[in-house]
Amino acid sequence: MTKYEFLSALERELKEIPASDRKRFLDYYAEMIDDRIEESGEEERAVADIGAPSAVAQQILEELGADVMRESAPPSAPNKRTWKPWEIILLILGSPLWIALLAAGFVILLSVYIVLWTAPIVLWAIVASLAAVCMAGIFSCPIPIIAGKTATGVLLLGGGLLCGGLAILLFLGSLQVSRGFGILSKTLFLKIKRLFVGKEK
Repeated sequence: MTKYEFLSALERELKEIPASDRKRFLDYYAEMIDDRIEESGEEERAVADIGAPSAVAQQILEELGADVMRESAPPSAPNKRTWKPWEIILLILGSPLWIALLAAGFVILLSVYIVLWTAPIVLWAIVASLAAVCMAGIFSCPIPIIAGKTATGVLLLGGGLLCGGLAILLFLGSLQVSRGFGILSKTLFLKIKRLFVGKEK
């Protein structure tokens, strides 16, 4: 085996280790072969004295085993931040201020949330009122008709049916509005959560 063949085979055997280490070992064994050639004058004998490329590579990998494993291991999780004594003291001394600010912020957010849901609640109240008027008109219309007041009975029936139609239309609209406000509430909640918790890395 020639020097070139030996070094090529050794490079293939060491393909798993970092390039800088691989080059360092190849240079080392190239120089060793050159020295042996100068002593013996025979290239193949100098290469044979070193050993088979696979055996040499095995020895190198055993020596580098710990380093290779260390490089391939995933990075360790960063240490959790520890509170310094002066930070804890400032936190305790400032607690009346930051607790009051947190409470005020919570009340403001709750107020905004309630105001947002006022519109859907009012719409559902109107739907319930129209449905109640519809039922009252339909069920009370026979009374004036029996009493001989047909026009009043028909008016009650027509008004009840009209309120029923409006209740159905408003019911469908209220569903859409409630869904929209639900999505809006969820979006606001996520944005507020990101302000305090932050995005996960």
